[in-house]
Amino acid sequence: MLAIWAAALLLKLPLYTSKPTFTHDGVIAVVEAAGNMGYYKEIVERNEAWRAWERAGIRKTEVFKVKPFAFSQIAKDLASTDIHPPLYFWLLNVPLSFTGVGILPPILLNEFLLLLQMFLLLFLAEMLLGRRLRTGEASALAIVFLTLPGNLILLTEARQYLLLNLLSVALVVASLRKGKAGWMLVVLFAFLGFLTQYIFYMVVLSVAVYYLLLRDFKRVFGFLTASALGFALSFYVFPHFFDQTKVLSQMRGHVGPSLENLKFLKWLVAGFFEPFLGMRGDALLQIYTVFLVLVWAYIFFASFRRLKVVLHPIFVIPVVVLTVSTLQHLTGISPPLATGVKYAPTLLAFVALAVWMLLPEKRFKVSWISIAIPSTLLISILGNLSDYRREREALSLLKDAPRVLADQYHRGITLNLLYALEDSTLIGVHKYPRSLDVAENLSGRFVYANIGFHASIRVSREDLESRGIRILKESESFAKFFLCEK
Repeated sequence: MLAIWAAALLLKLPLYTSKPTFTHDGVIAVVEAAGNMGYYKEIVERNEAWRAWERAGIRKTEVFKVKPFAFSQIAKDLASTDIHPPLYFWLLNVPLSFTGVGILPPILLNEFLLLLQMFLLLFLAEMLLGRRLRTGEASALAIVFLTLPGNLILLTEARQYLLLNLLSVALVVASLRKGKAGWMLVVLFAFLGFLTQYIFYMVVLSVAVYYLLLRDFKRVFGFLTASALGFALSFYVFPHFFDQTKVLSQMRGHVGPSLENLKFLKWLVAGFFEPFLGMRGDALLQIYTVFLVLVWAYIFFASFRRLKVVLHPIFVIPVVVLTVSTLQHLTGISPPLATGVKYAPTLLAFVALAVWMLLPEKRFKVSWISIAIPSTLLISILGNLSDYRREREALSLLKDAPRVLADQYHRGITLNLLYALEDSTLIGVHKYPRSLDVAENLSGRFVYANIGFHASIRVSREDLESRGIRILKESESFAKFFLCEK
């Protein structure tokens, strides 16, 4: 199994090493894990402390220099600046303490978590079948799981979703065990799950519903009691749940109940194919959605026939998770952007199980799946490499001028901009519209970074040219960039 995981890793390595920068949430996570988000939010952002021109290397030291094993500082920062519990950020702080902030350390941590989840999934398959897996069966399941394109979304982002999935599958495994050892494991994994992300409650609820449908009321009571104890322990370790609900309300603004939030379903299902060919067009996503709904419906119903069991955990648990996710979006509880497979714990793992159960039973034809299924991953990797190439081309504009002027303090974008700059480049941050006045008074070449672009504060070519600024070139990545000359 290790050889299969290593082979999949080698296949993905060119993608990892060519990733040009962090995602929006990824750069936030590494600054949180470095122990510096409190400093950025309270000192830099609140006081607009980066107005003076300074070398990017100096600014990077302020926010990207890792505080080794600063677990209490990380928890304190998260309580006031974010909506997530601290476990993932504590884990990420450990490798960052040795390597410093970079693209690869979070990815390699994610790969390790994926490896653990693979072994756990094999163990779960044995529990469901009631016997040991043959080598061919185990290899087939490992290949199916490791090559699901949706996993690329989780692997390439410095976020806690793979840890959430690992602990979600672990909770399901623990719930299937009998005796005191099983209940103790439920407490442990519930404790760790709620320290990872609060939507872990959806997994707890889905397992409880599964046993409720089986009319095993004693097990429902025991499972919910053990899970509640796990949550209580997590609250004791990190007692900031209610503080973070206030942060959530500030982040999302007012989001009322709306059928518009059903768009979340399209992004959720399309998330399986999102890495394919680097395509993001709405029309293509709709085609993917229709196709995937049909494919997964066939998978689940065909699995029922083979298993001859209607109430099976690989169906009930992810369906309940999806139902609760949908209700959260319809009622406006979840932010509109919190969509995709990463917000549906257990989904990828259980889809892998369902696909695996549909493979030919005789010898599982490992030679066939070793070619057919990994080709899906290869196409996904090539598509993402294409995306990364376009992003690198957009960011190359930043190297064509000695200074960069940004027009907002937006932590997911301003910090990404800073990370992408050469250490010798001068950077200044002035909030729009003052940024236009500053640009008008500059001389020589500079880059104007329209960071407010994502907050509907769009600076156009005409806005700059009307102030006597000549536009030499423009590009778009996580912000809109104008190469200017005055």
